[in-house]
Amino acid sequence: MHWGYFHPIGFLLLAGLLIITIILLKQRYYENPHNSHTAINILEERLAKGEISIDEYKTLKETIKK
Repeated sequence: MHWGYFHPIGFLLLAGLLIITIILLKQRYYENPHNSHTAINILEERLAKGEISIDEYKTLKETIKK
């Protein structure tokens, strides 16, 4: 059969790729941003645990921002 520009297998592959992409993007979007381990977040956690002083925190934060 001649399907012209519409081929069923190509359409199914494209639809499957689109569905997979949507699922992966939704998973990434709904991740808890508080679990990210950026340098500032780690520094804040260390301050909260008492591993570093406020002065050390300020110094390290300025160093990270540079």
